[in-house]
Amino acid sequence: MELYFPKINKFYSFLFTGIIVFIGYNNIFTNWELQLYGFNELEDLGRLLFVLGISVCESALMTVILWWGIKSLKKISVNQMFKYIKDQSLSPFFLL
Repeated sequence: MELYFPKINKFYSFLFTGIIVFIGYNNIFTNWELQLYGFNELEDLGRLLFVLGISVCESALMTVILWWGIKSLKKISVNQMFKYIKDQSLSPFFLL
């Protein structure tokens, strides 16, 4: 049994890194306010790891949504370009 991972463009890896830094910072300091808790118990470390895990999942989801959106826009733009070229070649003004 093999695992197959698709080849990922470097742009999306940089995008994922930027998104995870932004979302991680937002979750740690704004949403969960972890700076108000102490780090005296193992539960506090678990809370931090939980927040970081949620941040990774949110970042991956946002990256996949952006990947899908960019891929769809590329496909639409290519189809529109070919349609435009086809329409121009059938135009009577193209012959002049």
